[in-house]
Amino acid sequence: MCVVVIAIGAVLNVPIAIINGKRTVEIETNINTTRCDVLNRFDNNLLPILHFGFLNFLSLLSVIFIVVTQVKVRGVILHQTALRKRIGASTNQTAKNSSGRTDFTEIAGESSEAVEKINVSAIQGTKLFTITQKLVKVKNRAEEDQNIRITFTFCIVTILLLVSFQAFLWYQTLLSLDRYLHPEGRISKARDTFYEYFPDIITINGVLNPFVYYFTDNKFKRELKGLCRG
Repeated sequence: MCVVVIAIGAVLNVPIAIINGKRTVEIETNINTTRCDVLNRFDNNLLPILHFGFLNFLSLLSVIFIVVTQVKVRGVILHQTALRKRIGASTNQTAKNSSGRTDFTEIAGESSEAVEKINVSAIQGTKLFTITQKLVKVKNRAEEDQNIRITFTFCIVTILLLVSFQAFLWYQTLLSLDRYLHPEGRISKARDTFYEYFPDIITINGVLNPFVYYFTDNKFKRELKGLCRG
């Protein structure tokens, strides 16, 4: 699957090898420099607009697919949790009824010693039921907390993905469209700085994801601490 995704990504980005290169930039302070960007000769060409626009469309579809998938997964998790709770409640009620049921007809014919043993067994059964019920509640609470953390993690990762890739692709699409409609001449130093550093926003997703998992995934945190200590 990974090989297929890499192959598709390579095919989709073939135009980058054609349209990108050393772009000559004229700055208002009489400075001529070069930048790694879309080549000047493609300013009046539709290829950059079509390429970045198509990638933007695919990225948007991917985000929608991820969100829908997360909602469905969340629904399945909640359904399974509710089902386990109902099964646990039914089992506990059955155990409680069984532990509290006493056959007085048989007890009437038994000695006082036998009655005492039965009472002790009943008390022990009640205590066992109480302990089991508490353990079930603790387990259910732990599962709920884990589900909340998973949902929270998915939401943050999706937002970072949306901010990084969508912002970058919208920037490239709109910039290509602007250069197509209005040929670029001399630009200000501030604009050149913006063009130079804003595309780095695409790295936000990769940079912040480890921190997201560290603060929301206890297993990841333990593994990372073990790696650092070891």
